[in-house]
Amino acid sequence: MVSCPTRTSKAARQSDRSAYRTAQAARWKGWELRERRSSSGISRRVVPRDPDRASEDRGVDARARRRYPHRAQRLPSRRVPQVSYPQLAGKHREKALFSPVEFHRYVWQRRGGIPPRVPPNIVLLFGRRWGSYLDRRYPGTRDARTDVYRVAPGTGVTLLGGPGAPWASIVVEELAALGARRFVIVGTAGSLQPDLRAGSFVVCRRALRDEGTSHHYFRPGRLAHASPGLARALGRAFEREREPHSVGDSWTIDAPYRETRAEIRRYRSQGVLTVEMEAAAVFSVARYRRLEAGAVFVISDHLDDAGWEPRFHDTSAGLRRALELVVAALQSRGRGTSRLPRAARGRLAPRSGSGASTSSRDRASRRRRGRRSTRPSSRSRPGS
Repeated sequence: MVSCPTRTSKAARQSDRSAYRTAQAARWKGWELRERRSSSGISRRVVPRDPDRASEDRGVDARARRRYPHRAQRLPSRRVPQVSYPQLAGKHREKALFSPVEFHRYVWQRRGGIPPRVPPNIVLLFGRRWGSYLDRRYPGTRDARTDVYRVAPGTGVTLLGGPGAPWASIVVEELAALGARRFVIVGTAGSLQPDLRAGSFVVCRRALRDEGTSHHYFRPGRLAHASPGLARALGRAFEREREPHSVGDSWTIDAPYRETRAEIRRYRSQGVLTVEMEAAAVFSVARYRRLEAGAVFVISDHLDDAGWEPRFHDTSAGLRRALELVVAALQSRGRGTSRLPRAARGRLAPRSGSGASTSSRDRASRRRRGRRSTRPSSRSRPGS
């Protein structure tokens, strides 16, 4: 007896096509459709995709293309799950597990001392080579505990070992936990505009968030803003000394060896002046911690369709001049206050049992004295 192949019904074919579409949609979103056949029928359910089955899934996709060739053009070549950045969506709304205040408390308990205080105004310089210059220019001003040079009343300079948004954000976080309130970057940047040549000064107003650090503080967005008052003070400092400078936007990127011509053309057409690696992260951390932040750049290289023109050897004099003007601008803004943020008050002090406990009456009188001392006078303006 010869057996003849059975012909599938129209309902069965439609069911197969529906299952195929559901499987493709689920796989594109990082899930997969599993079927279970029994005597009662076919049960289907969508479950998280197993990464170990990636090779098997590629085989399934190939068989599906052979079975449904008219849909091949609509199928992506690789089934990569769509992800957000950071990969946990809405991370910026979550509370961090620990803070820089707790880190300082741990470090200084191990050392057996009290955490030091830093000036309220901090200038961020990049490269340890500046240590010898600061030792000559401001002798005896380095605090070995914090590695901050106290170059003027209420103003300090700290050196970062290298460029990059993560390292700059860590330094800002840790110095803010010790009392710093304002941060200004003084560094080099590449020029995207033809009229910005090597040695030119740029006061940054906004930064394009093309790095990763800022997205861990705020929801994904295009720009991070400098503090408006501090940016204006920096611009006025250059104007008083009649130093030519530009004010505009910068492009912050994590990968300097992946700056492409397409990106440069796009951002140049949008009026972006420079490219660097820290501004967006520092602005975002400052906004998150309710601090002030700004940036001044010296042009070190030029990027355009013709190629890359490095001029880093011509930036030393410009960086020294920019440092002097930034220190003067911070002095004109006032010394501010080095009072710790509300979340850090009392948490850097020694633990109970060290003789540091006070009565509630003493604490109340101390708060009253603090309010009287911080009341603005007729010669100062609030927030300066």
